Amino acid sequence: MKLTLSIVLQLCLFAAGARAQFMGGTTIPVGEPVPSQTDPDKKWGASMGGNIGASAITNPDTGKTEIFNQVALQPELSLYKLGVGLDLYLYFDSNGKVRGEDWDHSEDWLSKIWYVRWAKKGDPLYARLGGLSNVTIGHGFIMGGYSNRVRYPDTRRVGAELAFDAGWAGAEGMVGDLQNGSVNGGRVFVRPIYGSGLPVLKNTAVGVSAVMDRNPDGNRDVDSDQVAVYGADVELPIFTNDLISAKLYGDAAQMELGKYYTDRGVKNHGMGYAGGLLGKLLFLDWRAEMRSVDRNFVPNFFDGFYEIDRSSGTHKAAGLANSDTPRQVGPYAQVYANILNLIKIGGTYEKMTNDPLQIYPRVRGEARTDPSLLMGKVDAAATYERRHVYNARQLGHTRNPDSVIAAEIAYHPNDNMRIVVVMKQTFDAYGTAVRTTQVRSDVRF
Repeated sequence: MKLTLSIVLQLCLFAAGARAQFMGGTTIPVGEPVPSQTDPDKKWGASMGGNIGASAITNPDTGKTEIFNQVALQPELSLYKLGVGLDLYLYFDSNGKVRGEDWDHSEDWLSKIWYVRWAKKGDPLYARLGGLSNVTIGHGFIMGGYSNRVRYPDTRRVGAELAFDAGWAGAEGMVGDLQNGSVNGGRVFVRPIYGSGLPVLKNTAVGVSAVMDRNPDGNRDVDSDQVAVYGADVELPIFTNDLISAKLYGDAAQMELGKYYTDRGVKNHGMGYAGGLLGKLLFLDWRAEMRSVDRNFVPNFFDGFYEIDRSSGTHKAAGLANSDTPRQVGPYAQVYANILNLIKIGGTYEKMTNDPLQIYPRVRGEARTDPSLLMGKVDAAATYERRHVYNARQLGHTRNPDSVIAAEIAYHPNDNMRIVVVMKQTFDAYGTAVRTTQVRSDVRF
């Protein structure tokens, strides 16, 4: 009966002619496998996950989309703080032939690494190799919410993250794709009076950051089109405990554009500034920030939309203004809640005056339910992100290139199986909204 239901769902997918395509960069991942070894403090653990289903794979060179039957295995192993997960998959065409291009190059084998991680974010030493989601450098003024999984499963990239905090100093860094290293950056910081013993001031930190993309339009034939953003920041934790915390911070950054853009009239060396307060209140994580930037500067340049824009063959740096005036000013607000570990929900809001790229106002919302909320039988997740929102009515107008939407619902016939339906919308190189669907059966042992 369980297998029959899965087959029926897959036949419905084929009959509808639906296509599956994945976007990433979410705080709450939608549509991707969920690691089982989520607790790095466990002494050891092992599991075998997998799924069968139907996926539509788009060839990035031709743009042609073809539906494949999919069989995947996701073995995982954890030992103390070390965790390893593989993503081993086979795609079969309508004739039952395996798609060979997933296995015929050395980089294809590298892409089978789902993750290799040490510890978890926030620990004194954290490292990860593989798929990256929600990568934020510093306070997110330069990079926030970045993901290298935006085109999963069409494109599987293997990146890396590293962060350590020794108390008096620390650092964090990332590479979006180890094969070409195009998007990479990091931050180093010091706490200059850490050893003073002063209750609050000893935690004052001063940092510098840099993130760059050597190939921001995805076209290797274009020279001198690199984009880099450099910044400095300061932060002062006011108070911190398990129930409530607050931190003051300030950021300043500058964009450095390649000759490709400046020859076309884009003004170089745009500056941006931000300051605010972030913290925790019981089950809420919150942030309130004010930004002031030149018209040729984009805050959070490397964001959740970044790889979508980049893979479309264009790049937002080309749309920057030819002047640094008038300045753009506006707020950024963020609230996330974890309600009894049953519901995780939250969102962000950004607005700017004098918007040359027509990005703002920008809203984002996301939510995930735990299976225990509905007797262990159903869980669901959804994300919604929309740029250029002028009024509440526009939030419902989703068929446009300013909206990225994802929804997932999973039924649990038993403890080891999930039947999953994933619906997503991104947009293609021509700005046309692309709505896609995937059905699969996840199994874990």
